Amino acid sequence: MLALRFSFIISFCCTFLPSVFSQKVEVNVEGERIVRFDDGSWRYYEPADSIYELQFSGPKASRAKPVEGDKLETQKKKLEKALHEIERKIYSLRERRKEINQLLIETDNTQQIIELNTELQTVIRSERQNEQLYIDLTNELENIEKISSIRPDQRNKVTGTTSSTTVKNGVIEYNAEREVPVISDYIFTPALECKVNKERDEMSKLVTTQVASELIFSYTPEGVSSYLQEREYLEGYVHLTHVQGRFFLSLRVEIANMKAQQSYGYLAKNGQLIVQLLNGETYALRNTSNSIGTVLPSEEITRYEAEYAIDPRVLNELEKNPLDKIRLVWSTGYEDYEVFDVDLLSRQFKCLSSNL
Repeated sequence: MLALRFSFIISFCCTFLPSVFSQKVEVNVEGERIVRFDDGSWRYYEPADSIYELQFSGPKASRAKPVEGDKLETQKKKLEKALHEIERKIYSLRERRKEINQLLIETDNTQQIIELNTELQTVIRSERQNEQLYIDLTNELENIEKISSIRPDQRNKVTGTTSSTTVKNGVIEYNAEREVPVISDYIFTPALECKVNKERDEMSKLVTTQVASELIFSYTPEGVSSYLQEREYLEGYVHLTHVQGRFFLSLRVEIANMKAQQSYGYLAKNGQLIVQLLNGETYALRNTSNSIGTVLPSEEITRYEAEYAIDPRVLNELEKNPLDKIRLVWSTGYEDYEVFDVDLLSRQFKCLSSNL
């Protein structure tokens, strides 16, 4: 793994795991939050001690038992990720099918023709299976969205047993016995709403136009997810912005660690954000200013916000080609993040362009 992730693991072990053996958060008889040590001594709770609450029962222990609505939201997020992954796979299969068809046109070699036709049938079969799986998961996602809008005491009236696919621990499974909401009138691949905000600065007279922010990647180190209780360790949100003929990719990164600056550092001015497309092309965007990160104790996160300038020619390529990965360069190294919503930037650019 990358140097930055090794740095994270060292920092995580040194600042997080040792606390398992030395201290924990409690509530005393007066209802005050305190930190209790193994020798029986204690001190009053401080904002920086929130990291211990990821492991021990205390005032926030109820988060370990999510209500039904939380479970539905968790399942919804897993289904959305699975759908984006299937979209990527279908795209790759269709591209390979085109390549095989072109090779069949160009070759006269009998053995190669046999091998290509065999591969073509495999690709077509896999493509159809993934398309059916996409329909099944879309059906279930629509059911969850609708059932979430119904009062909890009324939900059992629209619940039944059906054959359906599900996602468990990030793995797509088929389960013919599972109880799932059954609502027949679902909409397949509903159109996403184009939301745009325009603001005019009275002093400079400049108009800033931007689309709504969306999740573009997330990452949780192996072995840490059990402490986060349904949260992702790191999440990246983006939206495209237009100001006086220039385009920017606005990035917000939220890390569920108030000491994240020790391992990640900061996002430097002129630092790079590299986008890789599914066709293999890569483009580098540069940060317009330093982002040192802000610790938010109330949310138990460290937040970074940065703006990366985008050349219009690069934006045209992003509009036409699906995303694959994003490489974010930190002051301490870099990390690669897989993109699940491969059409996100293309969709945002079309929305932004139609409102300029």
